[in-house]
Amino acid sequence: MQLHKLIYFAHGWSLGIYGRPLGKEPIQAWKYGPVIPSRYRHFKKYGSRPITSMAFEVFVEDDDVTVFEPKVPATDSKVVALLDRIWSLYGVKDAILLSELSHERGGPWDKTFTENLGQKNAVIETDSIRHFFSERAQANASERRQQQ
Repeated sequence: MQLHKLIYFAHGWSLGIYGRPLGKEPIQAWKYGPVIPSRYRHFKKYGSRPITSMAFEVFVEDDDVTVFEPKVPATDSKVVALLDRIWSLYGVKDAILLSELSHERGGPWDKTFTENLGQKNAVIETDSIRHFFSERAQANASERRQQQ
């Protein structure tokens, strides 16, 4: 559960700050929070145990199968810095607290889950996530300016 929340926050802050997603797959509003189904399927075997393998992507085109580990290029300093910051802010929080944060009343997960009556595959719209995190980024920037 913690992994899915970390992915959600990294994706959300990337949209809110840089206006670009971290991935192409839609995030869905499941009962226990935002989930990317392929990531869920890949890591569900670990349950609540520590994850000991890397993520991978599989692409099938005609009879050609390509498997690779998705990585952020070191030259993408913005994303690397963002992921470092996400880890330092959210990585220390347990899954329950992260769940409370991702389930914020009126937030993207809450709106989508409520509007779709808990339907498992309801997609949280990218614009909803972007707007939510953009507002928070602007509020944080405004707060920092006032403190200076």
